[in-house]
Amino acid sequence: MPMCGLGTVAELAAMIQAGRILLLAGTETLLAQLPAGRWIGGSAVAYLGNPNGATERDRIFYSDLTDHAQTAEILLLDASELPGLARRYPENGFSFLILPGLSELLVSFARDAADYPGLYNSPLIGWISAVDLAGPLARPKIFAGNGQAHAEHGALMHVSLPRRLAAQIDVINLFSTGKGAAITFSEDGLSATSCLVDGVPQNLAAYIMRHRIDTNLPLIADYNGAAMNVSIRAVDAQAQCVDFFAPVFKTLTYRFANPLRDFPAAFDRAIATIEPGDIAFACTCVLNYRQARLEGRRAGPFTGPVTFGEIAYIALNQTLACLSIVSLDNDESDDF
Repeated sequence: MPMCGLGTVAELAAMIQAGRILLLAGTETLLAQLPAGRWIGGSAVAYLGNPNGATERDRIFYSDLTDHAQTAEILLLDASELPGLARRYPENGFSFLILPGLSELLVSFARDAADYPGLYNSPLIGWISAVDLAGPLARPKIFAGNGQAHAEHGALMHVSLPRRLAAQIDVINLFSTGKGAAITFSEDGLSATSCLVDGVPQNLAAYIMRHRIDTNLPLIADYNGAAMNVSIRAVDAQAQCVDFFAPVFKTLTYRFANPLRDFPAAFDRAIATIEPGDIAFACTCVLNYRQARLEGRRAGPFTGPVTFGEIAYIALNQTLACLSIVSLDNDESDDF
């Protein structure tokens, strides 16, 4: 079973130097101290299943894929290279993508990923890197095999598996589209001032405050048949601006999600429906973490970073995404 846990810089450096294949999450300061090796990572400060419950500034989350993986290829991608991410998908395996939160690269990926050639030909999972929301907001970062931080690049790892194993992705989205006003925007982006509400020009921040809308509820749009959540990061009444964790797009129509009466209970029921194999990785966004009251308590069998968004082929928000390694009973060949 893939090993997941929290470790110090020294412990993770030893694992890297031993050649382990790792997915890592931690503060930029910690990840920048790690040596080069077979790992990718992204900034984060809180983790699913951490019994301490507090923001972690001294330890790094790791998922060790070594015992299941045959090969691992690491790539650092800029905006021009991201659309070709599927070109080197493994014949049997999965790919792991980390994008920096609050970046123009995230806006581009969220808008265009569904049209990337071959995107759905192999499992693709990952997360949007995060930072502590308390105090001044820093730029989230990613790392691709060394201690160099990047704010406008993606970290991609292609992992191949033996034929007797397969990768499985599960996603939980607790939200459904409400029947309230239709909201559209004139520009793409991670923030908005003006919008149209049922065709009438409005300031979005003023509209939210006037109608006392719960900002824990995401906006939801239909994106190529899939429900796309856009979570609200902040509402600035003075600047009359709303900031998002994921971008909104001028081509889509949004409505606020239906409220949930008991979010923690709904979250627990939903994760209990997943029947994973060996869990290699899981993540959920910061708003789910808060609303489900996950600080200091278990989230079923899932461990992983608390994020600014998730990736399951496309960019997601306010979901839980999980990668499992499952055995194929009809194929007993191809041992390690």
